[in-house]
Amino acid sequence: MYGHDPAATATSTAAPFPSRAYTIAAQDAWSRRIEVQGFADPALVDASGASLATPSVQASQATRYITVSVAKAAFGTPGPGWTFAVVLTGQDGNSPDQARPFTPTAGQYTFGLCPAGGTAPICAADPATAPKAFDVLTPSGVDQKLELDPTRGPVSVRGVPVG
Repeated sequence: MYGHDPAATATSTAAPFPSRAYTIAAQDAWSRRIEVQGFADPALVDASGASLATPSVQASQATRYITVSVAKAAFGTPGPGWTFAVVLTGQDGNSPDQARPFTPTAGQYTFGLCPAGGTAPICAADPATAPKAFDVLTPSGVDQKLELDPTRGPVSVRGVPVG
């Protein structure tokens, strides 16, 4: 999750690893990033990558929710002008960037760009250019399918404004 504080002086558009093949849109450049995964400790960092705090994470099988808590003093108080870009990847604990890669068709430990025999333009794309993003939240008027399509150029994820 990438938080954009409009008052922040230091921001970034970078994903945690260049191999994730996406950036955050410039107008939503983040000042705080929370990353939660199964193979590493949760992290809250600023745009330079410096740790701000260690988030607390609780998962509930009963409700199927994951709750992430951070200290308000470390994160700030979201309000008007803030945006949040949320990117869900598939986890791969053996990958240097901890995200499951894409291949032309799905494999045992990869996501597929297309079904076998697919003919959509994405089927001809280089899987290395596909953003390692399985799901994103989009603001009103932004089509997720178009936002994540690497055949349209570099992938840039938009933030959702705080209401």
